[in-house]
Amino acid sequence: MLVREIMTSPAVSVHEEDWAAHAVSLLDRMNVTCLPVLDAAGRLVGLVGEADLARRLADASSTNGHHRRHVATRVQDLMTHDVRTIRADDDVNVALALMNGTGLKTLPVILHERVVGMLSRRDIVRALALDDLEADGVLTGT
Repeated sequence: MLVREIMTSPAVSVHEEDWAAHAVSLLDRMNVTCLPVLDAAGRLVGLVGEADLARRLADASSTNGHHRRHVATRVQDLMTHDVRTIRADDDVNVALALMNGTGLKTLPVILHERVVGMLSRRDIVRALALDDLEADGVLTGT
């Protein structure tokens, strides 16, 4: 099974100059745990996720006692810069090995140097569950 067959696409993304409040809103509204961060040319420059925002909120809370400081922060100030990616035409086992080896839960999917989707553990579990249902004849009616 190839990554492109089970990834979530298109990827919901933000730009490095966007406000953190926009990222928080997208994470919540789109029910995703992290977002690829793109530069002005549309190239991947980082990821921003729940962990980055929670860390920032904890820092803000310890210094000023409230959580609204993330609103006046740019995504580029919160994002993770060291990003691991997977190619759309890679086998899912390559993604699983990378996830298991790094502890990552989500990987940006790249095709021709552009983010075309995101692959999460949830996507992989969903694909495995569908394979099991098909093998049992539940989806094919046999």
